[in-house]
Amino acid sequence: MNEEKTYECAYCHRKWNSPEERMKCEQKCYAERVAEQERQKKEQQEALLRIKEEARKVQKIKKIKEIQQEYDKFIADVKQFNGEYKEPVKIDGKYYDFSNDTLFSSGILDPFEEWLNGRF
Repeated sequence: MNEEKTYECAYCHRKWNSPEERMKCEQKCYAERVAEQERQKKEQQEALLRIKEEARKVQKIKKIKEIQQEYDKFIADVKQFNGEYKEPVKIDGKYYDFSNDTLFSSGILDPFEEWLNGRF
């Protein structure tokens, strides 16, 4: 009857000769388990953020393509109007004429408008 009693860690199932040693092991194993759970939770949050950011980038690219298509259609419509009526299109106080591709005719640079607005 000279059996020595052993105490087993509830986490890693190692055998110990005293309850104090087992308790120290359980504390260490519990701290490791909590740290691992926090690390996994942080990784999951980072992965979710990466997925959301990627989805946002895809949506942004899609929106840019839509805007570019609408702009191309606008340019085509203005060119068609210029070809039919031989005059520029006035939209929001600016004239658009793409029959000749100059900065003045496209409305990008209008020195007279700039002078009237007091910039020069």
